Amino acid sequence: MPARIAVKRCRGYEPTALYDAIKEAIGLIGGIKDISPDKKVLIKPNLLSARPPESGVNTHPEFIRAVIRVLKEAGVTPMIGDSHGGAPGRARSQEDVYRISGVADVALEEGVQLIKFDKVRNMGGMPIAQAALEADFIISLPKFKTHSLMKFTGAVKNSYGMVPGVRKAQYHKEFPKPADFAKIIVDVFSIARPHLVIMDGVVAMEGDGPGAGSLRDAGYILAGRDAVALDAVCAFMMGIEPLRIGTIEEAYKRGLGEADLDGIEIVGEDKASIALKDFKLPKTTILDKAPSFILKPALKLINFIVHIENKRCIKCKVCEDTCPVHAITIGEKRSFINQSQCIKCMCCHEVCPYNAINIKRNLFMKLLNMLM
Repeated sequence: MPARIAVKRCRGYEPTALYDAIKEAIGLIGGIKDISPDKKVLIKPNLLSARPPESGVNTHPEFIRAVIRVLKEAGVTPMIGDSHGGAPGRARSQEDVYRISGVADVALEEGVQLIKFDKVRNMGGMPIAQAALEADFIISLPKFKTHSLMKFTGAVKNSYGMVPGVRKAQYHKEFPKPADFAKIIVDVFSIARPHLVIMDGVVAMEGDGPGAGSLRDAGYILAGRDAVALDAVCAFMMGIEPLRIGTIEEAYKRGLGEADLDGIEIVGEDKASIALKDFKLPKTTILDKAPSFILKPALKLINFIVHIENKRCIKCKVCEDTCPVHAITIGEKRSFINQSQCIKCMCCHEVCPYNAINIKRNLFMKLLNMLM
């Protein structure tokens, strides 16, 4: 039986329209009859950093509210939990993330408990949030965004938030290559797999996501039981072969979900109509547009550096605290990244609240971009 993924149009975050679209999308994949009021249900949004709803960086608070109301209508009162990106220090606390993102207000108004992933359990050497392991039902609410290291951050990668913040940065240091890091993400995903995924693709992020990309009014909500299949549909919408996204490839190889579009049933909207025309990928993934026969020789020539735009930098030092290899210096007159130390993990780019971290491509990458 093919994996079923619902795709529904929704043009904004107006509460009634959002609620109706989410409820319909859930209904198209069989509803939530398997979630009873006695179950412990965890909602896991994508809350990258302490930024307001209009930034488009986090799962929108009204999206979370709509899901809560669908659940409450069925007699279920969930809890909300996440661990944001960034390390302790000057980085915002989880309370700040909940407050500034608007999620704290939603939780208060809807009578839902907000939890921190401060208690962990060691699962095969990997620290996983105890709340996730104790939940009877995990509902993942990822955001439709690109990712400069992993190409895309979706349903599979959203599970990485089950790892506490400081350890997330350490894994970047230990596994700087995207293919190796994808294995770590899928390790986490395999331990705490969501039972239901509802993706906020109302406003998507293209370009250099997940924190510094450009917002795009995509106007879609996606829902499914198979997180891998849902990500594969997103890849199709972006114009990427699903198996070129490391997390999808790794999860598919392990038998954790469907990645072959022929094995996925898209319901709600016609498949041909959901492609996002001219969707912009991160600068770091230009080779995804290249024919396979030039990939290997091109890999030897491409290069990019991650640098700080001093005109934008306000010296908050969130990037300096987060860098797993301590390659960043925030000085009084000038801030910079030591390129000999930088492992291009993109952690700084991901957490900078002022979009002051940029990606500079070398000449070959620029020429390749012009040709593609």
